[in-house]
Amino acid sequence: MVAPWIETSCPDEWAMSQRPNLFIVGAPRSGTSALYLSLKQHPEVSLSVLKEPHFLADDLPIQPHTLTDWQDYQSLFNSSDTTIRGEGSVWYLSSQHAPKHIAELNPDAKVIVLLRRPWEQIQSLHSLYLRTGNEEVGDLERAIDLAAERAQGRYLPNEHYFSHGLNYLENTHYAKMLSHYGKYFKPEQLCVLLFDDYRQDNLGTLAKVCDFLQISRYSNWAKTQSEGQQRVRSTAIKQIKNLAPHVRNKIHPKLVHIHKTTSVSEYSADYLAHLKLQCKEQVADLSELLSRDLCQLWYS
Repeated sequence: MVAPWIETSCPDEWAMSQRPNLFIVGAPRSGTSALYLSLKQHPEVSLSVLKEPHFLADDLPIQPHTLTDWQDYQSLFNSSDTTIRGEGSVWYLSSQHAPKHIAELNPDAKVIVLLRRPWEQIQSLHSLYLRTGNEEVGDLERAIDLAAERAQGRYLPNEHYFSHGLNYLENTHYAKMLSHYGKYFKPEQLCVLLFDDYRQDNLGTLAKVCDFLQISRYSNWAKTQSEGQQRVRSTAIKQIKNLAPHVRNKIHPKLVHIHKTTSVSEYSADYLAHLKLQCKEQVADLSELLSRDLCQLWYS
């Protein structure tokens, strides 16, 4: 059982005009980092140099980069003077507490969600965790099937740092997780994007995001990730310098390299068919929620 650390309300002296008003809440491995890097280039947007503070998900295990103090969390936004100020903690999507905490922090906040085919998201997350030590079972299918045992504290990797993330299948129940946000935010405060659309029509998706955030459409996006990183480098350095050393140390120096997927474990044909069948009902629920036939898109 995780002991929540947010035991007091947001400090009264934190002006609403300085609080974050954009939250990119997940899903993990679904394009959030690419979107984050793009938005950091926009002159009307300021995003935390620590992309995933996960401060508002105090019902989940603490990760190495998690912040647990209001003052530390505030410091991420102290130099923000733009229309949009935000962060991108991807596990806010599966957190039971985060939607309520976000709404309490800023009732007018806007929330962006990116979603990916469940079996692809799992595959990419498993690959990431093998690189970072949160996973040690190289057999993708066995890693998925260990969820029930791991929930009881068994078969956890020796160097694991986030057991919640190892429940691979449960963390793709998108419709159920989105319903929690629907309790606290109006439809116009939520923007749900698909990894498919973002990959196939990057510029069109970015234009949609700008319209959602009510900021000017931008036309000078970097054409590559390395170019984007170079563009925001000076801003990031300034942000880092303004952080306390213990907060600065939460930023992994090789984060971009680690998160770049190079290879993934493969499913057997039979297991993939079984997994897709397991996901069919939840994908149908998501289709109804988004008024879009994702069964046709993701199963064709």
